[in-house]
Amino acid sequence: MRRLALAALLATISALSPSTAKIAAQQQRLNSLTGFNALVLNADYQPLSFLPLSVWSWQDAIKAAWQGRVDVVAEHDVTIRSASASFAVPSVVVLRNYEPRSIKAPRYSKRLLLLRDGYCCQYCRQRFHSSQLTADHVIPRAAGGKSSWDNVVASCMPCNHKKGSLPPNKLKHVGMTRADDPFEPSAYQLEAKARQFCLAKYKRADIPETWDAYLREAIDAADDAFQHDAPPRTRRGKAGKAHHLPALAKPAPGVVLSSR
Repeated sequence: MRRLALAALLATISALSPSTAKIAAQQQRLNSLTGFNALVLNADYQPLSFLPLSVWSWQDAIKAAWQGRVDVVAEHDVTIRSASASFAVPSVVVLRNYEPRSIKAPRYSKRLLLLRDGYCCQYCRQRFHSSQLTADHVIPRAAGGKSSWDNVVASCMPCNHKKGSLPPNKLKHVGMTRADDPFEPSAYQLEAKARQFCLAKYKRADIPETWDAYLREAIDAADDAFQHDAPPRTRRGKAGKAHHLPALAKPAPGVVLSSR
């Protein structure tokens, strides 16, 4: 009886194997599409956002195009197929309906604080990666200072430790000065900063050629502003390394990846 049951089980597994292999092959082909993202433009042909840069996965881009929410204006040189249709993977899509940008006053957060201050320590004037910066209270919390736009600045860890809980009028006693007074930025100021950093970063990354026509002018302008705004290096240490974006996958021309 056990032998019969085992034989039946093996027969079932054998019958399912081709289907299982087909599913595995399909999953492998779909995984090979990772990195074929689509740049998303507003109806005015400007990126929908800069922090982060508006990018959709190929699945979301195809779905939006199928639903008629976007127009595809550029495509990757790769195609996927279903049982009844084939689709070129979108590289650039534009919204059919304009999506207005928010003009509300931004709420205080550490992420936006670092953006306001250009990822630059306000004491040593060096630029760092966000992981190397913290929020420093100009009027220490121990003295009643609040976590608000007008009382917090970006600071690197060494400067934050050196300053400790000193009030502003005692900074000179430890040989420190502050670059700028904290202020509440507008949504437009933060968007300009985001554009500057995001596009300068993308200039150093490997972006698809199809994105170039929509980003190159903005990238060049942002890179010039980034270099002009860069703080001078000092002997206190090196600024944090640039956070490069991973290179996008590039298949051989004409390669067709099927979803079947």
